[in-house]
Amino acid sequence: MNTELLAKKPVQQATQATLALDLQYLTRDASFAEKHYRVSELAGLWGLGRETVRKIVKDEPGVIKIKQGRKKAHTTYSVPESVARRIHTRLLNVA
Repeated sequence: MNTELLAKKPVQQATQATLALDLQYLTRDASFAEKHYRVSELAGLWGLGRETVRKIVKDEPGVIKIKQGRKKAHTTYSVPESVARRIHTRLLNVA
């Protein structure tokens, strides 16, 4: 067996490259680690109806849509905390 093929440098370089890509991904989008809210939770926090909140968040960038059929009634929305803050701030600043 050729021991040169088992050298650690390529593995270390690959690991460093992988870590660099992981860090780049984490800094770009860390919403997976945030608390996520459902429409009913946001409706309770904001004192609005569920349908009103659903209409607000349905096309918002960053909201996760889980479709469980063809009807909109079978779609679950998961809103990361940063997106919920952005929406709430936008609603407060409307003149």
